Amino acid sequence: MRWIVLCSVLLFFNGTAHAQDSSNVWEASPDFESMMENSTDDGTGKTAALDGLETFRMNPLDVNTASFQDLTSVPFLSELVALRILSLRDSLGILSPDNMRLIPEIDGRTLSLVLPYISFSSGKKRRNSSGRDDSLAAISFRSRGSVDIHPQKQFLDGEYSGSPLAQYDRLEIRTPRWSGGILFDKDAGETMNDGFVSGYVGFDNDGIVKKFIAGDYTINSGEGLMLSSPRSSSKGGNALYQIKATGRTIVPHLATDEYHYYQGAAATMELYPAAVTIFLSRKAVAATLDSAGSITSFYSSGLFRSQTEIEKRNAAYENAIGGIIDVRTGRASVIGLSALKIGYDREVGLQSPYASNRDGILVIGAHSNFVFDAFTMFGEIAGNSADAASGVAGCICRVSKRLSLSVQLRSYSSNYADPHAYGFGEQNGAVNGEVGRYLGMEYQASANIKISTSYDEFTIRSSGGFPKSGSEYLARCECMIKKSVNVSFQFKNTMRTEENTLTDVNHFQQKIFEDRNQQNLRASCSFALNKWIELTQRVELTGVAYSISQNSSRGMLMFTELNLSPARSRFYGTARMIVFDTRSYDSRVYEYESDVPGGYSFPPLYGRGSRWYIVGGWKVGRNVVLSCKYSETFQAGGVRAGIGDSETIGPLDNRVTIQADIGL
Repeated sequence: MRWIVLCSVLLFFNGTAHAQDSSNVWEASPDFESMMENSTDDGTGKTAALDGLETFRMNPLDVNTASFQDLTSVPFLSELVALRILSLRDSLGILSPDNMRLIPEIDGRTLSLVLPYISFSSGKKRRNSSGRDDSLAAISFRSRGSVDIHPQKQFLDGEYSGSPLAQYDRLEIRTPRWSGGILFDKDAGETMNDGFVSGYVGFDNDGIVKKFIAGDYTINSGEGLMLSSPRSSSKGGNALYQIKATGRTIVPHLATDEYHYYQGAAATMELYPAAVTIFLSRKAVAATLDSAGSITSFYSSGLFRSQTEIEKRNAAYENAIGGIIDVRTGRASVIGLSALKIGYDREVGLQSPYASNRDGILVIGAHSNFVFDAFTMFGEIAGNSADAASGVAGCICRVSKRLSLSVQLRSYSSNYADPHAYGFGEQNGAVNGEVGRYLGMEYQASANIKISTSYDEFTIRSSGGFPKSGSEYLARCECMIKKSVNVSFQFKNTMRTEENTLTDVNHFQQKIFEDRNQQNLRASCSFALNKWIELTQRVELTGVAYSISQNSSRGMLMFTELNLSPARSRFYGTARMIVFDTRSYDSRVYEYESDVPGGYSFPPLYGRGSRWYIVGGWKVGRNVVLSCKYSETFQAGGVRAGIGDSETIGPLDNRVTIQADIGL
């Protein structure tokens, strides 16, 4: 009955709903949903993915002046397509959005994914001396607030010192020559004084200086063994390209990640065929200290709500200095060297290369990326002053018009440690103690059918020295039955060794290592009733089984979504109803949700219950958009909803989010 009421409300506004054009980040694509939902990372990587997309949307890349390296950093744009764009630009001189359709590898779906992150200028380079250009400023402001209507248990117990309101404010100013911005983010439970503040100022293309940033920023280089901001996930998404790192070298950090960034200054200078990047950073980091004042662990969640969490805030200072030299060998290929020295103002008592080393640690690496018409080969190797080395190598090959393959080999030393590394692997970005082999395949069976598979085999060295091995297999089939109907099927099998405890007949607990096998089967169908109404239905089954203890658990999720996007109107709306039934948290199921622009929703659902949400917005004039989301989760027969930090008293968990976007 509740679902019928929701649909009726949305249909009432069908004459005035705002079209979801390609610039709306919150409109999740099938590729992006797959990338998010197949990830085992529940937090940092997904937040970083959305922040990265938002950065690109606010600062789109000019196709008519961009280099090959710049084009490959655009979300959903492969290196092969980047080569095709350069060739077409050489032929036509200036490209327009319509010209992109001339590239065979860009279909309508890919083009709709890429367009929000690129722009098309006259192709002329900006001149440094034009003071008049600086007066043409683009200003964007976003303010968002969200609150749980039923307070979490920690608020009722008085454990959290701040209000339950989560607040987010961001201001960014851009001119043709320079840009700057500032961000404030306060999580629920934090006081205003404990909110996170980030900002930057910088300029582009000033003489030999291609980019300069002062303030907060991230650095990307090679395959992430040394320098990388968190990617969307260590796994999940495109079977071919997920193994390869991409991204602009210097990126302003106007995001909510309170750990993975630098604070200082960075610059990239063009000395063709070389590009030299140097950076310097000093920032406060959160950590746990022992009685002697030594660091026992780093704290990266960015949550400072309770007294225990607040005591970790700004516990130490991290100092970093580094540089990158990239040399182009042809139009698309690059070889490079990078170096990073990092240290802390306190002793580090961790079992790592940092232990008892006040002078810090030096990391040096080399990377390469060779791109040909149908073949890409890439790799990186890095070593530190503790005599530990890690390496990764891979290739992506277009075997035929329909078949493409990708291969990756990785070997991460157990003693290799770098807090600013984020590579592909089973450990959500960590590049130490793992050996793995990956094979991906994508086959375009016909114009309407695409099949993709991936297989990853890995071994992880645990702290106790016992190797944990495992594998992951994923197969996906996407089929467009007709223009208005899309169907997809997906099967995922993950097996890995885990350390557990088992109670024997004498009621003694013993440590065991057993295989955990999880299988997920998903079927989805989207049906466009007309140009502005789309229905989506999904069913997902999951099962978990253990080899020695014989424990097992099953789960199910089903949802129906109604998406309204009529043209020539100022309102938009999406509604979804979810039913779930799992035996335990171990067999929980996930579903990536629409949210307000730039928002993030990926709740774990477990037990038996239902969830529904509605997202809507109103475009006020040309420059103001107001948006809102209300979500509600009900767990049948439960006295509590949520788990851990999100636990609420009672079976109901509901939240409301309101946001305003202003652009001038």
